[in-house]
Amino acid sequence: MRDPKRGIEVRPPERAVPVFPAEFQRWDPALGRGYRIGNANAVPSGAGILNSGIEPVTLVNHGEVNRIGRWKVTLMVKDPAGNDVTRDGVGLRFVVTARMENDIIPRTCFVTLGDAQVIYAPGRAMEVIAINPSAIDLEAHWNIDEVTAGLSRWEDVQVFDALGGETDLELPPFCGSFEVFGVMGQAAPMLRGYGPGGTLLYSEIIGSPRSGPIPRIPSIDFTLQSGAPPTQHTVLFVCDG
Repeated sequence: MRDPKRGIEVRPPERAVPVFPAEFQRWDPALGRGYRIGNANAVPSGAGILNSGIEPVTLVNHGEVNRIGRWKVTLMVKDPAGNDVTRDGVGLRFVVTARMENDIIPRTCFVTLGDAQVIYAPGRAMEVIAINPSAIDLEAHWNIDEVTAGLSRWEDVQVFDALGGETDLELPPFCGSFEVFGVMGQAAPMLRGYGPGGTLLYSEIIGSPRSGPIPRIPSIDFTLQSGAPPTQHTVLFVCDG
């Protein structure tokens, strides 16, 4: 463009390139963006367990009615007090709920001490709670990112310390397959699948001590029964979305 006073060509000033994307520049009195994007929270033993008298710990409770976030939730469990000195398999169960309008679609995962998992979930609002079924206090480390979209695979678990008669499997939402683990030498369990009206549609004595992946079949409710009770089994649920 030409400067009429000086009669010369001048270049318009160049705009400075933002250091961070616009999504990361909103003012926040707490920490950067209207809510905390990461933190560490203590989760006492028994938190969220039925009849324990201790409420689950809310880690995230945030929403913007005029904005849809592509939430990425990263979760980890630590024991800062160093109480886990035995083979307890301790950890936390997390429930991640992203809402668009009035929908409630939870995503659940169990994170073992020292491990971490990632869950993606789109929505206008995000809630993450932590449940501690372990005998010791633990610490949940988490962070959320509403910009980075993606797909992930996460895991949940159901443990039978003394499996006896026929017991329902609690398959979580988004479960695509599951696998049953047991103890070497104990009787193989029976897996059954029931369809509409309670009709038995599938039954099998599955492999022991490991069944191999079993696909989840829509419209089928699965049960597990010990071959010679009581036996110990762990059911691993693999979820993706």
